[in-house]
Amino acid sequence: MRVKKTHLYLMLIVVLAIILRVIIAHNTDVGTDEMVYSLLPLGIIGSGQLNTIEGSPMFFYITDIGYKLFGKITAISARFASILFGAFASVVIFLIAVELFEDKKAALISAFLFAASSFVLSLNFEMDMTAYFFALLSILCFMKSFKKDRYLYLSSLFLMIGALTKPIVLVLVIPFASVFVLDYVKQPQHYTEGKTLKIDKHLITVLVISIAIALAAASPVLIYNYFTYSHLGATDYYFASILGIGEYPLKGVSQQVWSFQKLIAISTSMFLYFLKYDTPLIFFGLLGGVLFFKRKLLNSLMLWAAALLILFYVAGKVGGGQHHILLPAVLSIFGGYGLLKFGQWVKDKFSFGYVVPIILVITLVFSIVTIQKAIGLRDSATTLVLRDFVVDKIEEEAIIVTDPRIFTGVHAWVFNDRSHISGIEFSRAMTSLKDVPKEQRILAPVYYLECNPVTYCGWKPEDFNRISAVGEEITRQFKEITTKVADINAGHQFAVHSTFIEVPMQIYEIIDQSKTFWGYPIGWNHPERAIDHYEVDGFDKLVNSLGLSVLYINLLIALLSIPFVVYLVIKN
Repeated sequence: MRVKKTHLYLMLIVVLAIILRVIIAHNTDVGTDEMVYSLLPLGIIGSGQLNTIEGSPMFFYITDIGYKLFGKITAISARFASILFGAFASVVIFLIAVELFEDKKAALISAFLFAASSFVLSLNFEMDMTAYFFALLSILCFMKSFKKDRYLYLSSLFLMIGALTKPIVLVLVIPFASVFVLDYVKQPQHYTEGKTLKIDKHLITVLVISIAIALAAASPVLIYNYFTYSHLGATDYYFASILGIGEYPLKGVSQQVWSFQKLIAISTSMFLYFLKYDTPLIFFGLLGGVLFFKRKLLNSLMLWAAALLILFYVAGKVGGGQHHILLPAVLSIFGGYGLLKFGQWVKDKFSFGYVVPIILVITLVFSIVTIQKAIGLRDSATTLVLRDFVVDKIEEEAIIVTDPRIFTGVHAWVFNDRSHISGIEFSRAMTSLKDVPKEQRILAPVYYLECNPVTYCGWKPEDFNRISAVGEEITRQFKEITTKVADINAGHQFAVHSTFIEVPMQIYEIIDQSKTFWGYPIGWNHPERAIDHYEVDGFDKLVNSLGLSVLYINLLIALLSIPFVVYLVIKN
């Protein structure tokens, strides 16, 4: 079969996008929030869990597929979803651009701009990129629904799958509803001869079915929050903080308050970043937006409104740039059109026809600079360097005891598949098992990971100070019975000590039971220890099983969305 040139170029763009994202993922440290979002998914498939207190069940289930493919947590497997869906988001952007401009060359440029965007590459982690892939796919189907209304069903389905990945994408309902109404009222066939607006019963039926599809897709989260509220009085973060229903079960987690000052500061910071590291994207994205705006007004309004509404809401609360990836996606869409028109203008004016390839090369250079910066910082990536040390230097059967002065997320992530326990809990366990007879004891390699208190080892200063004295005492005790075998300087400074200790065999079960983080058992070996665990029977058990079945159907649809996007490319 002969491959079309457009398809070949698009395939090369996807390959480039995957390569760039894999390199970035391998060299970028795991931040505090990402520790939560990458540990909760580990082993969640098969746990029977409908949702978590953090929401985002679709992201957690997709991420666990990455763990099963790679066999363990790594910097790449933890970002498997972002790499995969981030790369194929370039294809969705191509399809949106084709739908808008009816120009495949402009669409290919749009896809390339997104694939190589320095802003997107540097923030291609957590659940945002995956969520915005489904948001973009929902936008594409919504645009197609004006020609074939059955696409509205797919739009609502993908929007809800995106919301199950990250609820912020529900903001798209506002521009969708606005454009839907504006398009309806401008159609002459929707008026009687007396110029009175009439109701299109077929369109209402399509709309009702679309809403029903969305609610059905959302049922796992609705069922989960119903049961956690009725059994525990608790709900997930979004139900508790946004809807005001139930309580978020983790205490001490502050709620972000929206402020205009934060919006201005974060928006300004993002704009300056674009100017410095993504200059072609912001220049040609804005140029294309201006040049094309009136040609398809409603679609243009919808795209810009979607990106700016999310920016307005999120930037006023939190500073993470990864939450705003929809903005460079929209800039990329219009950037392809802007760059193509600019190149044509230069060619007509100055008889120079190489502007487009030159700008694309400059864009790629920006992305290479971003990658080089990430590679240069890997040696100071705390979690990645520690994880490398564990894999290379520590026996799988070893017990790893951690200094309480090290943030729990660090050792939970680094030692997720090892027998690790905090120094405080290890002392308690050994005391409780002191009467175990000698024949039930084994000589085990034990490592102690010490925090050098020149930094706070991942804690906030106030939290570090709270446990500092206890950590110093436990470290003193371990230093008396161990030998230092390594110093690790990676963002924070650590010392590794080792020895052999005769331990009761039962301690391994205690260690396994103690492996929890953020209210959940690491690896889901003991789901009953989850902070939101509830038990149901009778009809409630049937409802819970129904929610789980829908969740797996959603997961299957999410995975099939990539071949669906490929099908749309071939069809076009």
